[in-house]
Amino acid sequence: MYLETIGVIALFLIVLTILYYFTRALFSPWNVTLGVWAFVLLLYVTIDHGLYEIKPQVLYALLIWCPALSLSSYISYIITPKNTQAKWMPCEKNIDILTYISFFVVPFGAYKAFQNAMLIGSPDDLFYTIRQQAIDPELYNIGPVRYFLYIVYPLFIIEANRLKIRKLRFIFTFSLCFIFFLMTMAKITFFMIAVSSMYLLYKNKKISIKPIIIFFLSFLLFAVILQVIRSNNTEANGESVMWFLAVYIISPLQAFCTDIAHSSLYWGESTFRGIFHIIHTFGFNVREVDTLDQFVWVPLPTNVYSVMSPYFRDFGYWGIFIFALIEGTLFGYIYKKSMTGNTILEYVYTLILVYLFLQFFDEQFMKNFIGNIYIIFTTLFCHIQFNFSSKQ
Repeated sequence: MYLETIGVIALFLIVLTILYYFTRALFSPWNVTLGVWAFVLLLYVTIDHGLYEIKPQVLYALLIWCPALSLSSYISYIITPKNTQAKWMPCEKNIDILTYISFFVVPFGAYKAFQNAMLIGSPDDLFYTIRQQAIDPELYNIGPVRYFLYIVYPLFIIEANRLKIRKLRFIFTFSLCFIFFLMTMAKITFFMIAVSSMYLLYKNKKISIKPIIIFFLSFLLFAVILQVIRSNNTEANGESVMWFLAVYIISPLQAFCTDIAHSSLYWGESTFRGIFHIIHTFGFNVREVDTLDQFVWVPLPTNVYSVMSPYFRDFGYWGIFIFALIEGTLFGYIYKKSMTGNTILEYVYTLILVYLFLQFFDEQFMKNFIGNIYIIFTTLFCHIQFNFSSKQ
């Protein structure tokens, strides 16, 4: 399948070049989608990853997903009218309220999480224990504090998006976000914080593309070191880098090849797992699907299947095509509005951009549906001025 894979890479790069020539939109949905998948496939054919050979199933899926999402987002961007609303200014009073509350709650939550990790594990295995308790609620549950991620993240990106950045507030809100990263040792949390802020800084011409490229290259080394630390290993080396590339970037291709179309027990159980979780919480008798997928061996163990997997399991190739059109149209609309001055959608797109960069890894847009709502609500709260006077 290497020859066919090279052909797909060439096709994606050609389309990417054409679309970028006409739009010059570096962080658009179509450019990111084609660039991400071309990069992942290029790694598959160029490095010695030791994984199984991919099957035609994944190439068929990519030839549906990438053109459908890219072209639908581009067309949606073209036909969507520019934003005509005035730019919303942050409500400093509301921001201060959330910041003061977070100042007390978040560090206390981190203290309790580290305290519990010290009780159930040894100091030498601290970061390993923290990661284990973050994914196993039976070991420890931080309770309502976990929802503060959806508060401190909007607070941080609002500071990053100011025309004149308040350095102390910027550093403070970043510190709160970083505390959440330490509480979970989740690479995705750090990646979300970094990508969102750098995109806004780049959009506002505060940084060039060079620091962003340096970040993506540095993030690989950082992720490998983090994986070594939280896995209770002793050192990071060349084998660790290759293992990380194989498991987290390339293995979703092989994992997707193990998926079976229309294999879900209930209609849409993988695609709408976040919505089903809400319904289940309210007491309705619906099956709740686990957030984490089952491990498969390719031959290394992996439980990441790419963005296309839930759609394929529930609805087959038609599911991939339909959801690519839906998401592409939505993302193109949000991108157009965000680029023409819609304040709230500008922040929404920073979140979507993270999901676009991670689409090779997992489906995040529908899975994090509730978290997305929380973030949007917090962002709205930070931009709405409440007046309780009878005259207004």
